[in-house]
Amino acid sequence: MTAALAPTTTEIIEPPPRYLTAALYKFVALPDCEALKGPLQQVCDANGVRGTLLLATEGINGTISGEEAGVQAVLAHLRADARLADLVHKEAWADELPFLRMKVRVKKEIVTLGVPGVSPTVMAGAYVKPQDWNALIIRPGVVLIDTRNDYEVDIGSFKGAVDPRIKTFADLPDWVARQEKQQEGGALHAEGGKKPAVAMFCTGGIRCEKSTAFLKMKGYGEVYHLQGGILNYLEEVPKAESLWQGECFVFDERVSVGHGLKPGPYELCRSCRHPVGDAERASPQYQKGVSCPRCFDSRTPAEKQAFAERQRQVELAQARGLAHVGAKMPAKPRRLEDPVGHLVELLENLPKQAGGTRVLIALVGLPGSGKSTVGNKLAQEVNVKMDAEVALCLGMDGFHLTRAQLAAFPDPALALKRRGAPWTFDPAALKQRLQAVKAGAIVTWPSFEHGVGNPVADALQIGPEVQLVIVEGLYLLHQGDGWDLAGVFDERWYLDTPLRTAMERLVQRHMRANGNSRAQAEQRLRQNDRLNADTVAATRQFAHFRLHG
Repeated sequence: MTAALAPTTTEIIEPPPRYLTAALYKFVALPDCEALKGPLQQVCDANGVRGTLLLATEGINGTISGEEAGVQAVLAHLRADARLADLVHKEAWADELPFLRMKVRVKKEIVTLGVPGVSPTVMAGAYVKPQDWNALIIRPGVVLIDTRNDYEVDIGSFKGAVDPRIKTFADLPDWVARQEKQQEGGALHAEGGKKPAVAMFCTGGIRCEKSTAFLKMKGYGEVYHLQGGILNYLEEVPKAESLWQGECFVFDERVSVGHGLKPGPYELCRSCRHPVGDAERASPQYQKGVSCPRCFDSRTPAEKQAFAERQRQVELAQARGLAHVGAKMPAKPRRLEDPVGHLVELLENLPKQAGGTRVLIALVGLPGSGKSTVGNKLAQEVNVKMDAEVALCLGMDGFHLTRAQLAAFPDPALALKRRGAPWTFDPAALKQRLQAVKAGAIVTWPSFEHGVGNPVADALQIGPEVQLVIVEGLYLLHQGDGWDLAGVFDERWYLDTPLRTAMERLVQRHMRANGNSRAQAEQRLRQNDRLNADTVAATRQFAHFRLHG
């Protein structure tokens, strides 16, 4: 029998994109929007979903991204509210998360026009489906208006559209007023006392829905808007039939998309947040992460220096396998002036429910920052204030991989040398144990025996009396190397110890504990501790609060 020949080629199957992005909005009366905020944030955090959702008395608006199951869980939570049962969303897929954090905010308007009385729920213009849009906008006498900001229009729009050159949506009413008054050339000038037919469009549909309601309120009788916005059009209308020219700006890390919602060639200037294409990148005024031709002259030397340092940290984080920390210029963690009083207040507001629950605080800092000392001191002071043993500080060192596990690495010498790096821990086991702690169960916790260099399983027990657990560690905010603790902690704190102070403490520790000379201790610092410190420092922006170290 002749053996079958092996195939000469192998088909390479690319894995499907991992992350689902859902864009959504709905104008609907939500007078209790403030009460909706907390539960919605909790559902997003618990499912590892990131992005921004805006709530207002007029409705909801936002974009979220994450694993498909997580995004669907958030959408199901929203649609469980009868007022949002018919909430429509648009989907896109990506290989990387386009957002760094999750923010649920309550605002006066979900899209700010600043005109009282405008109600899209009762007076919006007529929807036009993408398939019917071309026929409408080429019709003689129809004024086609792009309601987006000027920098969005600069990279793409519909053929023949009027560009108001507005900086924000709130500028649109003034532009409309000027156009109406302009006798010749005014896009909205009424001929013979009759207002023109108007078609309006925007990225996802929300602006044009509100702007058409504004025109209806002003007496325009024939007003239309593109259903689902530009994104819906680019997805539904074949490129060969399209009247769209250029790219569509989007407010996430894709920056722009084209037909079929394929990511485009633009990136963001991290200084002014405007799109940067090939022409801008070729300019001598462009420096990645620092400036572009649009903002070069408006930035001071000190600002440019700060942006350059941030870009250096971004590139360092990328090299370490982190999320693009700093790319979105996240807000600086707020200083916590009275941490003990804050913790007591959290405990006093802890819900008393069957099965119990606990407050979990992540305390993160550089190696040598004093996390363990600070965490234990905070727990002790809370116990004194509460007159009960309700608070406990735990370390994450017990989730180190064992020496035997490290020895099984492809390069065991390197693995043992780099012990303490994020990839030398078991973050999945840590997350599972933290979830059990959060649930209020009686849980055991491992410690670490430095003399042997191995974790000690079940060394501690967390009893039912413990209501506050401070977990101190290096990588509790880390997002690479398998680390993902999103939604586990109630609050994330960062201990702001100066790098020089922390590194000197480590040198002294190595000399004292290991009998190293100063030169040996400093070499160990360069080869391991300082690398780990850079990784931790890049996660500082993910903290809610900071403490002085």
